[in-house]
Amino acid sequence: MYGTRLLLIFLILASLLALPVEAEPFGPASEQDLEHAESVSQYQDEITGLEEDLSAYDADLIEPLMALARSQYQLKDYDAATESIHRAQHLSHRHEGVHAERQLEGVELMTRIHLAQGKPMLADKQQRFAYYVATHAAEENSLMRLPAIDKLADWYTQTGQLQRARKLTEQGIDIIEQHLGEGSIKQLPYLQQLAKLKRLQRVCCSTRIMEQALTLIENNSEINSELKASTYIEVADAYIMSGKDDLAAQYYEKAWSAMSPIARQEAFGEPRRIVFSQPLNEHRIGEARILRLDQDVFGRREYRQVTRRELMLEESLTPQEFYVTEDDSNYNVRILDRSISRDYEQEDAMRTTGKPFMFLHKQLLQVLPARFHKGEILNTVEVELVFDVDAQGRTQNIKTIQHAAPIKLQRLMREVVSRTRFRPRMEDGILIATENYRVIQKFPR
Repeated sequence: MYGTRLLLIFLILASLLALPVEAEPFGPASEQDLEHAESVSQYQDEITGLEEDLSAYDADLIEPLMALARSQYQLKDYDAATESIHRAQHLSHRHEGVHAERQLEGVELMTRIHLAQGKPMLADKQQRFAYYVATHAAEENSLMRLPAIDKLADWYTQTGQLQRARKLTEQGIDIIEQHLGEGSIKQLPYLQQLAKLKRLQRVCCSTRIMEQALTLIENNSEINSELKASTYIEVADAYIMSGKDDLAAQYYEKAWSAMSPIARQEAFGEPRRIVFSQPLNEHRIGEARILRLDQDVFGRREYRQVTRRELMLEESLTPQEFYVTEDDSNYNVRILDRSISRDYEQEDAMRTTGKPFMFLHKQLLQVLPARFHKGEILNTVEVELVFDVDAQGRTQNIKTIQHAAPIKLQRLMREVVSRTRFRPRMEDGILIATENYRVIQKFPR
């Protein structure tokens, strides 16, 4: 449901904060036709002409500078794009102040540039700055803050900052309750997202969150069928992940009844993955007692036992956990929450890889021969898995049929699939098993 929720976010942004949902093309059609090199030349000529006719500091330069930056970004000329963005941002500050919302397009583009350059912490800084700009004019706990809260929470979710995402999502719920009442159905998308975040964090209890959502539906008879169906699906997903198969079936059937034929095919035409994370090697972690030599600010050294959470992130180990997200639009990076010990990890961000199952990159390398450690080789690796999904979403008869992948990797993927629950397929409102369901696991950059 990320797509529906993001659409809602951007529509609210457009109406409340007067921000464009997507930057409108500016200048010649060649940019739209992906003829970016030609666009760069034309934008540069246009900028030169404006400078001659007006001045080098005129506000009319902001739009062509941003258009130039977009084309330079498409050409992967990141230094030039950064220079164009900074100049446009300087002009927006000069004419509209340091909190000018007009600069937010440049902030978003700088985020993408930093990610492309392997600088996730700078990208994170840009997203925080965007939140600051977007909320500057809004009062504390104002409804006007919701679009910016949603946007930053989505960034946190996609970059693995789950605790921060939860706090922002809970803040959104509090704002809605404060202004619209505890019974407002505007909470439903936030409750759905909160339940997913709890499953990703493996904390209790996503079912309780979705039971709150059920109460809202029961007390609002005029709720539209689409929102009702999406909520029923999330309730059922939460139940199926907690092993309450009968309750899950009940709410999948309710969702089916509220859907159009097209929506039914989209949601139930084949098994669907459910957002969650799962540990691997629990028995080995439980038995492990690993000590680490630490040094305090006075230079004194002592050994301490490594925590379970730290072990999960230790890059010298084989994969200790995996994540399943709702779509594949993640940034292949995990930025550590403040709640994770900083005296153990050396970096603030860790690379991730894998779709649809995601792992820490350096942990994955531990099960791969050295020749696969090069990015261009790992990017070509695929593991095709074939398995059955029963009517309760459990996997059975798991086989790998891509024998070019390393044996240890195939073994890992079979274990991962065995630990995964799917949303089952439905026909005529009845949950049914699916035989020979295929998933192709890839490892893009």
